[in-house]
Amino acid sequence: MKLKRITSGIMAAVMAVTVVGTPVGDMIPAIGETLSAAAESADIKSGTVNAAGYSYTITPLLAPFNQYFFVQTDNPDPLSFRFTDKSTKYDEEEQSIIKAVWDTWDDEPTIFQDIKYQNAKTGRVDGGYIFYGYYTDGGEVVLQVANDDGYDVTWEDTNVKCKLPALKDSVDYLIDTYAKKSSFFDNMDAVEDGFSSICLYSGSYILGELTRVKDYWGMSTSPHKDQTFYLQSPYSREGSKPLFASAIYPYRYDSLGFPSVLSVVARRLDTAAEISWNADNHYLVDVTYNGETYSYGGQGNGEGKGLSEDKIKKYFTFGSNGTEITLNGSKQLLDDYAKTEMKDDIPRSDALTWENICDTVGDGAWVRLIKIAGIFGATGTTYTYLYKSGDGDEFYTDSAGDNGSEIYWFGDLGYVSDTWVDGRYIDDWERYVPGAKYEDHKYSNILLKRSVPQIEYDVDYEYNCDKEEYELKYTINSIQEKKKNVLYWYNSENKHWTASFSAFDEGCADYDLIKRFVDDGLIDKSYLNECQLTADDVAKLKVDRNTNKVPDDYYIYDRTTKPGTSLKNHTHNYVTEKVVKPTYTAQGYTLHKCTICGADKKDNYTAKLTLVKVGGAKLTGRAADALRVNWTKNANADGYIIEMYQNGKWVRAAKITNNSTTTFRKAGLKASSVYKFRVRAYKMSGKTAVYSDYSATVATRTNPSVMKGAKLGGRAADALRINWTKNASADGYIVEMYQGNKWVRVGKITNNSTTTFRKAVLKASSVYKFRVRAYKMSGKTALYGNYSATVTARTNPSIMKGVKIAGKAKDALRVNWMKNTSAQGYIVEMYKGGKWVRVAKITNNNTTTFRKAGLTKNTVYKFRVRAYHMSGKTALYGNYGNVSGKTAAK
Repeated sequence: MKLKRITSGIMAAVMAVTVVGTPVGDMIPAIGETLSAAAESADIKSGTVNAAGYSYTITPLLAPFNQYFFVQTDNPDPLSFRFTDKSTKYDEEEQSIIKAVWDTWDDEPTIFQDIKYQNAKTGRVDGGYIFYGYYTDGGEVVLQVANDDGYDVTWEDTNVKCKLPALKDSVDYLIDTYAKKSSFFDNMDAVEDGFSSICLYSGSYILGELTRVKDYWGMSTSPHKDQTFYLQSPYSREGSKPLFASAIYPYRYDSLGFPSVLSVVARRLDTAAEISWNADNHYLVDVTYNGETYSYGGQGNGEGKGLSEDKIKKYFTFGSNGTEITLNGSKQLLDDYAKTEMKDDIPRSDALTWENICDTVGDGAWVRLIKIAGIFGATGTTYTYLYKSGDGDEFYTDSAGDNGSEIYWFGDLGYVSDTWVDGRYIDDWERYVPGAKYEDHKYSNILLKRSVPQIEYDVDYEYNCDKEEYELKYTINSIQEKKKNVLYWYNSENKHWTASFSAFDEGCADYDLIKRFVDDGLIDKSYLNECQLTADDVAKLKVDRNTNKVPDDYYIYDRTTKPGTSLKNHTHNYVTEKVVKPTYTAQGYTLHKCTICGADKKDNYTAKLTLVKVGGAKLTGRAADALRVNWTKNANADGYIIEMYQNGKWVRAAKITNNSTTTFRKAGLKASSVYKFRVRAYKMSGKTAVYSDYSATVATRTNPSVMKGAKLGGRAADALRINWTKNASADGYIVEMYQGNKWVRVGKITNNSTTTFRKAVLKASSVYKFRVRAYKMSGKTALYGNYSATVTARTNPSIMKGVKIAGKAKDALRVNWMKNTSAQGYIVEMYKGGKWVRVAKITNNNTTTFRKAGLTKNTVYKFRVRAYHMSGKTALYGNYGNVSGKTAAK
């Protein structure tokens, strides 16, 4: 099989035939007439182009295939319109789109070199454009126009509808053309044969410029189990260009595409068919149907051909007088292109050849080569074992692309697959598998370098009279021991390994004949033992003894150095591979790597990154039970760790995971207590946290606790006393009184056991407010607790003045006094029966007299008066004014 050809993205594309689409209506003209349909000019606009205001004629190309169309139109913008088939059997979920053939990556039309364009910037040719569809089955299609708002393009239907003839895809064409048998597998056989007769491996294209992209030639493995190795050229083709002749031909498939098409055929013939890729051959699929399984596949015929522009045989035109394109005609043109002689332009002065490799590995050697890990070209490095298995002059190869690469099929370069070699396992893709265990590959081949008998013999026919038949008679001519690379295959019948045919020279007996010679007594059994291995023999070999040890003696073919360079006999060629920047957990360095053996060395070390010490740590807030610490943002940090000193050690108090958060409040603290805090930044390097140095320690004290129990402890006309509960966290107290619309300190008590304060020189019957807070000295700084509840209280009225006897009678006395402006009224009391008794309550402070009647003549009486003032529902009293007087005698 061939390596998939690279032809710079040659499309399976494009155009021309005579069937024309028509507008849907009551009258449908005969197919073949040129028809156009245009929407009203007021329809939807796309950018500056009124896409619906033009005429359109859509022509399927290479009917009945549904891939390519020619759209004749006066619309100058091919991206402003498209057609849609809203009901196609090829896509039940979405509508089929027919749109301009466009390179969306470079945002330009796909330009074919065998088409002469009117405008290559828009892809305009012969008054129209080449369009691509694929999923339509013909019938009605609707013109859509683009609506571009500058951010997105949406598509909207117009009233233009065209009718196409019935169309089909390339798979249905194969089925309709070849599947005319009565049984499923007969139809599969017929389609495979028919497909093979018309399928090409690849088309042709215009060769791009040859560019050297690597310093050396190399060798690689294949991505397929059933292929071996490739010579990898250091050249690449840049700017190869597609031909329309290839694009229009629908059957161009490689060894992966060909079986993929047949798998689709199988499912369309019957959905019950089950498909799987063949385990051994990449170009086959296994088709299972009704319990039977057969393999199908292959690849297209021939190979792609890169041409120069002067080799173009046909230029295509379109429209009513355009080039007629048929399936057979397209294939014939591509076949002619494939036969075109082109000069080999690959420089080969330093080219690697299979002969070179064969001579280098000689009797057997490990090689390091390029590993192609998948069909999409993922690469790496691997090892394999090669040896010269013949004279070194026979190699069966094919070219692989247009840059000088080759694929090796078989010949005098010996190789192994699924084989144990030198204590290591080589898999089905000819690649060394590190870590492989014998028990996982117990029945794989074994390659040993050992002596095996080369037995030359003659054979004659001799008549056996008893059996009445001729028998073979062998005569041994010579036996020579020869040391060779012997490949032992596992024989499941006798459960041991036997030497393969390649172990014996031409004309010498193979394993089966040697066994016969031993059985016939012609040679000693020791010769047979050299040609086979028992399970015990294999166990003694320890075939996986080096499974984890990469070969340390090999030849290099991975394009890192001159091909065939020996690992052991070379001088390191160090080149700078990369400069590794330092991280927070590791030093930076410059990494140099030997291009030959891969050995590396490091130099130019740079120090690990460090987080800058946290700065600006300070106290920014405090309370009786909490402290707040702030610091400066560390732009390189992921976050911060805050620690607090307690019980003789530093303890984490918080972890902040956002480096923009530069504050922390610690609550639940004791009042008037000293605490210490420190902060450090951290940054995660993988799963490891890296820390900065700690900030300066912030040592600070909490405020005293809030004052409790504040209350009025006593009052007078000119004074009020405030009491409170002792605050153990305080050094003393500050007493404030509200006056002049602000709080003013009226007392500082420096002993926290003193829990009372008397404010004198107040106005009688006046309301005053007091509050108290504790303070604690922290060095020379006073720390204050929260204020107590406000104590609001009124002074008593003032003492009564001018109390006197203002009138006498034999049964009455009058008492007068001076008006008390701080009073709301007065209480008058008289002394009798050994105690003071209220005799009057006067509720108007303007009334300053009281007459007490019902007295005894010529008798001395005592009176006293005090003012009162209501504070809410509570009466506040001033001090008494006293007087005594005697009633008249007569």
